[in-house]
Amino acid sequence: QSTDAWREQYALRSGIEGTMSQASRRCDVHHARYKGIAKTHLQHVLTAMALNLARIDAWLSGTPLGGSWTSRLDTLRLSLAIP
Repeated sequence: QSTDAWREQYALRSGIEGTMSQASRRCDVHHARYKGIAKTHLQHVLTAMALNLARIDAWLSGTPLGGSWTSRLDTLRLSLAIP
């Protein structure tokens, strides 16, 4: 883990791990909604398009993609805070 080659390989893996995590959390890609390879493939293509649109929207609006988890109560508290 201390070599440059390992760090380069891990950097590629960490990028795709974030994408897979987002797909799993938002679109439940672990379960196919349909039977058959063609329909499942279509589901994966549409899921990828939806994730790309969500990322483009986040980029255009300046919303960060990642970050730490915030509870709903903390989000409400922060939105009600007087500046």
